[in-house]
Amino acid sequence: MPEKQEAAPYEGSGVLGAIHVGDEITYEITYRNYKADAATVTIKDKLDKNVEFISASDNGTLADGVVTWTLADVPAGKAGKVTLTVKVLPGALVSNDGAGKVVNGGDSTTVKVGNDNEYTVETVENPVPEDPEKKETKPYEGTGLLGFVHVGDEITYEINYKNYKTETSTVVIKDTLDTNVQFVDASKPGTHSGENHGGIVNWTLADVPAGQSGTVTLTVKVLPGALVSNGGTGSVINGGDT
Repeated sequence: MPEKQEAAPYEGSGVLGAIHVGDEITYEITYRNYKADAATVTIKDKLDKNVEFISASDNGTLADGVVTWTLADVPAGKAGKVTLTVKVLPGALVSNDGAGKVVNGGDSTTVKVGNDNEYTVETVENPVPEDPEKKETKPYEGTGLLGFVHVGDEITYEINYKNYKTETSTVVIKDTLDTNVQFVDASKPGTHSGENHGGIVNWTLADVPAGQSGTVTLTVKVLPGALVSNGGTGSVINGGDT
């Protein structure tokens, strides 16, 4: 039977790891000419409405939201695969049944050998949760570029999380500190690795119920090195890739 799996950013089939708006997903669709003679293998894949087509291997072409591969003269018994890459669009954040997701496969993907009936492939589904939000709660509230702080000031950050899965799960949060701040405190069960070990604060929240949201907090103290940054004006940065 033909198979579909996601090759990037997570490998496998079924319900896979979370992805985010702007991520690219590559799917692999396998095929096999099970006939005793050479045959044409035709593969069709109807894209999720919340993805943008990027590329397809083996001269796959896009028309009306469907990518089609026509593989002529596939030798008897030969197996192979084609790949499809798509980009996740903002509409994927919300689906009809609640949490956002991108779905591919099932009845939307078919493989046909010669003139035989089409086969469908396994569905591949990726949750698309909203990105966690981080904001500064003191001395200034908000996100992005905030008000001035001074050497010696303490800043407390709030980091929001949500278990977007349908079952209880462990949520892991990591925050790499700016080199010009000193760790002061973190809400439980946050732990600090120490400045000699990367200055990373970790929270491991076990058994978070499905759908539950919450917040952890981190407090740091501004050091004198924050007065000058590589870009000129001194600054303290938290979030982004950290």
